[in-house]
Amino acid sequence: MRAGGSAPAWGELTDTRTVANVGLPEDIAAARAERDDFYAIYETSHEKRNILAAAGTVETLKKIFEAQNNDALATDGASMLDIGSLLRAQSYLRTTCWYSSNQSQYVDGAMLGKMLPSDPGSETWAFQEVASITGEQISSANDTTLKNKNYSWVENYQAGGKTYSRNGFVASGNFIDVVRGRDWLEVNLQIDIFDALLANPKISYDDEGIELLRAVVDNRLRLAAEQGIIDEDSIVITTIPKKDMPANKIGERLYDGITFEAVLTGAIHEVPVNGALKTAA
Repeated sequence: MRAGGSAPAWGELTDTRTVANVGLPEDIAAARAERDDFYAIYETSHEKRNILAAAGTVETLKKIFEAQNNDALATDGASMLDIGSLLRAQSYLRTTCWYSSNQSQYVDGAMLGKMLPSDPGSETWAFQEVASITGEQISSANDTTLKNKNYSWVENYQAGGKTYSRNGFVASGNFIDVVRGRDWLEVNLQIDIFDALLANPKISYDDEGIELLRAVVDNRLRLAAEQGIIDEDSIVITTIPKKDMPANKIGERLYDGITFEAVLTGAIHEVPVNGALKTAA
């Protein structure tokens, strides 16, 4: 302020607001507190430390995280210090790491925008053409190295004039579509069973009630087969009859005697063809 008690002039006082320097785990928690009905996350810095922080958080949630990085060590087969190798070492199931030499092209956001509108089970995250992404020209040796480290990327296949996604791995080596399909099945099974409990005045703890619940599980698995998540012929559901359930669980009204098995449908990504050409019949 001016001396002598005169009124302050404009601009002589500065009001500065500070905010806590939080990281991605805190940002994710804040976003979930606002609304938690989102399924996928990507972050725009593409920095290794931010990727590791976000991946560790998302792994505890029923969500997926698409990371992107241009780590120079990614194509070094002898190095285990690149971001893909670090994520693979943690066997992360919910983080997918995409290599892109051009950090200004947001492969992560483009892939999420392309794939999330599709129904779980109907898609593979490989061989997808992505608008506005130039893509990578990867040598055969680097192709093998990136694949061994569970990277995915967008390939620029000049000879064929195509630009398309490769692999679709999560860090553990599984595939993103498998994780989505499993999440879809788990969530919808929970909803189906809850709806059955609400829709019936009472589901008796007897073999008739157990059969009702078995039918609910069977129906959802058939729907999963229709979506391409599992093979319908592989579905096996097992139930434990009431007479074989422990008395304490019957007393607690807890029935955990339903189990199922099914084979994932999967997808074809590689098609080697063997043949022979002859000069005469």
